[in-house]
Amino acid sequence: MQSKTVHTIPGAHAALQASGAAADAAHIVFGTGAMLARQEIAAIRGHRADLAERFSVARKALDVFDLIDTQLDLLHETRRRLAAHRLRRRNILRRMRSNLAHIVKRLRGQST
Repeated sequence: MQSKTVHTIPGAHAALQASGAAADAAHIVFGTGAMLARQEIAAIRGHRADLAERFSVARKALDVFDLIDTQLDLLHETRRRLAAHRLRRRNILRRMRSNLAHIVKRLRGQST
């Protein structure tokens, strides 16, 4: 009596495809989490550097008006940096959604 290979068992191929897709999806989600964590660490380091610069500039201010003027000048850089971090986060999440959508398409293509 011959033993059946995995691929000759009814539904086994679909189950293998699904488990492979689940593993790929988990890899994408956990990888994205790691990328987001690195991004947030970089953002926090940027915030710390920004605060250090603001305090340094504040200590050098000659009067209240000079303090306000220099702090307002720094706002543009802060906005630019925050927007750049937001864009990086969005791109990371967009890539994750795109990669997960490819897995869904792959599974749908296998089930037909």
